[in-house]
Amino acid sequence: MAAYLTVCPRCETDVLPGAGVCDRCQATFDPWVERPSRVAQLLGADADALERGLDFPTVARYLAEVNRLVDRHETSVQDMVAVIVRDLALTTRLLRLVNGPAYRQYNEPVATVTRAVILLGFEQVRRVALSLILFQRMRDHPRGGPLAGQAVLSFGAGLFARALLQAEDEALADEAFVCAMYHRLGDLAVEAYLPLDADEIAALSLLPDPLPLPDLQLKVLDCTAPQLGGAIARVFGLPHSIVWALRPAPVEPPKPTRSRTTRLHLIAAFANAVMQAAAQPRGDLGAVAAHYIDALDVDERQVRTLLAMVAGQVRHHAADLGLSAHEDPLVRQLLTWAGPDGTEFPTPAGADPKADRLEDARRKAFLAQGRAELEAAVRQGAPVNEMLSLAVETLYRGFGFTHVALCLREVVRESPADSQPAPQMIARIAFGPDAARLRRGLRFPLERTPDVFSAACLDGQDIVVDDVSATAGRSQRVPGWYTRQVSAKGLVLFPVRIQGRTVGLLYGDSDDPARCFQRNRFLFLREMRDLVVGALEKHRRTLTTP
Repeated sequence: MAAYLTVCPRCETDVLPGAGVCDRCQATFDPWVERPSRVAQLLGADADALERGLDFPTVARYLAEVNRLVDRHETSVQDMVAVIVRDLALTTRLLRLVNGPAYRQYNEPVATVTRAVILLGFEQVRRVALSLILFQRMRDHPRGGPLAGQAVLSFGAGLFARALLQAEDEALADEAFVCAMYHRLGDLAVEAYLPLDADEIAALSLLPDPLPLPDLQLKVLDCTAPQLGGAIARVFGLPHSIVWALRPAPVEPPKPTRSRTTRLHLIAAFANAVMQAAAQPRGDLGAVAAHYIDALDVDERQVRTLLAMVAGQVRHHAADLGLSAHEDPLVRQLLTWAGPDGTEFPTPAGADPKADRLEDARRKAFLAQGRAELEAAVRQGAPVNEMLSLAVETLYRGFGFTHVALCLREVVRESPADSQPAPQMIARIAFGPDAARLRRGLRFPLERTPDVFSAACLDGQDIVVDDVSATAGRSQRVPGWYTRQVSAKGLVLFPVRIQGRTVGLLYGDSDDPARCFQRNRFLFLREMRDLVVGALEKHRRTLTTP
């Protein structure tokens, strides 16, 4: 198979397939000439399958999109937030981690993803998001327990790698966290998405005198698991340091290195080796420490101290990770390193007659926090786009709408010959499934027509439509362009007015309006609108001040 470069391009020495480094001259190079056949199988018949998500798991789309946004110069805060808030579990875990001891750097708790992105920056959010996306998808995979257990060990390896470097370099520690989490990406991908191949490899390993595991993987997959992981990582668009960290652990005890990338690889391999040993009743931590002592200057005593701390962190994050008392035996063994603790693991959520009241309380608490963040942003004179994004995200997550958007009044010249361009309302910030499509569809002229959008924008009315289909024939109907381009079962329209003139429109819709609209009395929405007015007023005064 000619999928991998096997000759060093500098000195023409033979190298291991997919190694990416020459032992003779230490040259580094891209080992991937073409994708392994199994990556092509995961992606589907053609390269566009990643974008359409036909045959590859959802994680691919999230990872590729997050990385594309971070690497793109013109990405806005709203673009990044719109990707993250689509996934409720990812949003919740991101905010819990940001507010946890590892990331908590601010006096007030962070309630919105918008605020987290502003405070932490794109790179930091990318590291947190990538780690949570990987863990969440692997933990919730239909193959269940064993895969979830391995995902927990990968998470623990990330915590261990970060703890190892925390005192030395905060930024390097955060990068090591993600590198260690992704180090076994190939193994996890084989187990999750190539189950027949995984079972065949496992069966071959039980034969008398089995081949080494890499040889078994080559026989079944036409590539090793690390090679598969490296190819997948490139499809995801992951940074070079993570791709490099996916290489196999060194067979011989490694030497000290000045290369940042090589050091991250060694730390990732070391952290995963520690987790695998700690998860076994007779795991030899001393041997693991001895293997890396020259390169990383760490001994068994330090490993055991860090391991106890990391196991405690894993147990502390039990609720975030979805651990239960029936978790994988590897995880139970790992948690014994944390010592005795009275913490009860949460059991899977079942039917709860108080669920609605609890959900309402959660939403009210979030709305209060989101409003406080927006008020602080207005007082501090934050950029107007950040303030508006905070408001829209708070409404989206706090009210339970399917979509929320903020439209702004703009004068659009349809053609060069248009001497009197007409004002239009155009959606500029939107959250919810397929938010980009909503932004394209929610665009209409400001003109007198017998519909709810005209009543809201020109007459300043607050509109609540419980059933869009029941408005036909009414004086204030839902217009045809809306049902064709956007469509929802119920919608709310709250105009944003300054000095008697409508300059914007807060839009929300729901696929379950009977429940969503009954729960919300919309008083808070009016309060949020007042804050949006304050933000726009402050921005307008700033622009007009000489």
